[in-house]
Amino acid sequence: MQKNEPLIAEAALTVPVKRNLHYQIPSPLRKNIEVGSRLLVPLGKRRVTAYVVALKSSSDIKNIKPIEEVLDPFPSFSLSDLNFFKWAASYYCCSLGEVIKNALPPGINAKTDRSVAITSNGQKSLTDKNLSPRERMVLLTLAKKRAVRFQSLAVIFKPKKISSLTSSLLRKEYITITQRQSSQTVNPLKEKVFQVNEKELSNLSLSEWKRMIKKAPRQFSMLKWLLHEGKTTQKQITSRWGRGGYSLNALEKKGLIIVFFREIYRDPLIDKNFALPSPPQLTREQAEVLKKIVPKIKKGEYTPFLLHGVTGSGKTEVYLEAVEATLKTGRGAIVLVPEISLTPQFIASFQKRFNNRIAQIHSGLSKGERFDEWRRIRTGGVQIVIGARSAIFAPLPSLGIIIVDEEHDSAYKQDKKICYNARDLALVKGKMNNAVVILGSATPMMETYYNALIGKFNHLHLSQRVNNRSLPRVEVLDMRNEKANTILSLRLKNAIREKWERREQTLLFLNRRGFAPFVLCRKCGYTFRCPNCNVSLVYHQNKGGLLCHYCNYSTPAPDICPVCKRHKVEIIGFGTEKLESEIKKLFPDLKVGRLDRDTVSKKNSLQKILGQFRRGETELLIGTQMMAIGHDLPRVTLVGIIAADISLNFPDFRAGERTFQMLTQVAGRSGRGEIPGEVLIQTYNPNHPSIKMAITQNFLSFYKQEISHRKELTYPPFSRLTNFLITGNNQFQTRQYAATLGRLSAELQQNEAVFKNTIEILGPAPAPWEKLKGKYRWQMLIKGCDHKVLHLFTEKIMDDIKPQINISGVTLRLDVDPLNLL
Repeated sequence: MQKNEPLIAEAALTVPVKRNLHYQIPSPLRKNIEVGSRLLVPLGKRRVTAYVVALKSSSDIKNIKPIEEVLDPFPSFSLSDLNFFKWAASYYCCSLGEVIKNALPPGINAKTDRSVAITSNGQKSLTDKNLSPRERMVLLTLAKKRAVRFQSLAVIFKPKKISSLTSSLLRKEYITITQRQSSQTVNPLKEKVFQVNEKELSNLSLSEWKRMIKKAPRQFSMLKWLLHEGKTTQKQITSRWGRGGYSLNALEKKGLIIVFFREIYRDPLIDKNFALPSPPQLTREQAEVLKKIVPKIKKGEYTPFLLHGVTGSGKTEVYLEAVEATLKTGRGAIVLVPEISLTPQFIASFQKRFNNRIAQIHSGLSKGERFDEWRRIRTGGVQIVIGARSAIFAPLPSLGIIIVDEEHDSAYKQDKKICYNARDLALVKGKMNNAVVILGSATPMMETYYNALIGKFNHLHLSQRVNNRSLPRVEVLDMRNEKANTILSLRLKNAIREKWERREQTLLFLNRRGFAPFVLCRKCGYTFRCPNCNVSLVYHQNKGGLLCHYCNYSTPAPDICPVCKRHKVEIIGFGTEKLESEIKKLFPDLKVGRLDRDTVSKKNSLQKILGQFRRGETELLIGTQMMAIGHDLPRVTLVGIIAADISLNFPDFRAGERTFQMLTQVAGRSGRGEIPGEVLIQTYNPNHPSIKMAITQNFLSFYKQEISHRKELTYPPFSRLTNFLITGNNQFQTRQYAATLGRLSAELQQNEAVFKNTIEILGPAPAPWEKLKGKYRWQMLIKGCDHKVLHLFTEKIMDDIKPQINISGVTLRLDVDPLNLL
């Protein structure tokens, strides 16, 4: 053994294990292992994927198991990445392994599959009267097949119950459980390549050539073609020769061609090259802004900027110039966008400027494409990464700038597993890498603007649209003056007709998909509700049924009420489907498109719909929040907001802020071309401050009013929040867990002086949406003005109190800095 050679690896596991584990490094693996190495390690009876986070010469732990395999010849992340992962794990109170798993491309981690089979004793016991009904059901299920995956049984009998059932049957020797290692689901893609073996070819005699020409003319022709083409892929050969496998096999047997495999990238941007245009002339404000950004880039100095620019002010051009300045220093850029729908437009803008130096990371890519993009980024094959929130984990070797476009958007917050906020992580990663961070928005978050005013962020302002274009004229339409059940006011109908006759385009915004939000019987009052969620079922006419937008439960839409069985049911309200139907009735010749989750379920369908609208193949586009931000549509001169009140009534202190942001952003789609635009807002609440201030698009006035309310109630930015979400299968057990959590948390607050006057506990209480996806939901909100004390209190709940509460079927999830309190 060489001196100082590591003997122990500290590894973070990709399963829910809070602490890292130690493993022995076998002698043959010691030269191949380093921090970031991906491993296969034993965990109980399983084998799981783990990542090396430290190397040690010894350990105090006894009976350490050895590493079974090093899965890659290179590390999956750098030390810089590891420090970033550790910060995220600490701040969001989760395991380091969970963060690493979230950061790396999906499909690369190996899993252990368990298979359950019935034994001969189990077959004989099917008539045993001592078997419980559920045990008999399990055995009958197994008797029909040779083996059943444990996961499949868990779906049938529920995870908690199947564990106890299989344990009982295993003790009785009625079943066997075997474990099998499944390989990772994504691997490098390889293609078959053919090349002439010139050495063997030079040894062919003249007679052998003549024999080939006479007896195998196809082989001769193919050999001649391969000699001219050089290295040739199977795809190229098939395109030229059709199915030429027999001739290729014959040439390979004769040694006249060499066959090998080479790795290829699955490039989502293939065949999408753009000409490189000259950058446009900067406006005076853009130039002034860049004078403050570029020197910080050149210095390699962490500096956070808020780029506050009205819609259409040219923030994207500032981003492009800033990235170009960063690339000149030899460093790279991460550009975050909130919605996948914005990625193609950003990709196009950046590819026009930077050609093929771009990679993209988002969930719209296949696993293979995402894996290959990640490898290109890690090896320095690209300098620019564009993507949704997960792109913040992109392993760029040298990072110089991070741009967060539409920084106010809640899509940057992940609400499953690790509840991280990519916008906040951008600031942390920027500081760790001495990189500039630009947060861009026309309607910044209250917290962001507050930090800019107190000097934490550098405030940059773009007050004018490019080319001196004016902001659209906004008009509020009071729907209380219209007839009941009116979808489109007379004023909006006339405006649509007027724009159509002028060959201009219209956007209609309605943040509610489907045909109608609920269906009821007017006689007995029965409303169709989801059996798994505490919400109404939405009627979808195109699908001919009722659908839950949370768990995807669906059922056919009946004509007759299932309760009173005498009266026809009625659809109440309207969504994007009904709006589309209404428009087509009013304007039969108008070319109408629709952009919502239902119309973009297929790959590339979103780009297709937007492309048709940009080319003028559709003249009016109906959409949800997917089209509210970022899209530059210069022919749109009218935006109609159909129901501005929808988000105002949510029981959330951010409801007013979100409504103002949404209205301002949607309004900003109008008048971005040569022709001035207008916006018509339909509402039943025209005097609400969020709606009144959206008319003037005066962010500062809205901020002053909203921040005074926040200060009065000590809500962010004057405090920090953590939310504990309790979910369970049983209503009573969920309530019991919540009550115990609340009691123990209150005791912790009272018993430790540091928490007594600094922490406020709100709840526990039923969540506004008390049941979702079959789970009952309670929440407990913790508020604190000192974020360090709040974090300490949160850690104590997760580390000390949570292990004390053992109620079957109930789980506790932590959300640090929550944005969604529903």
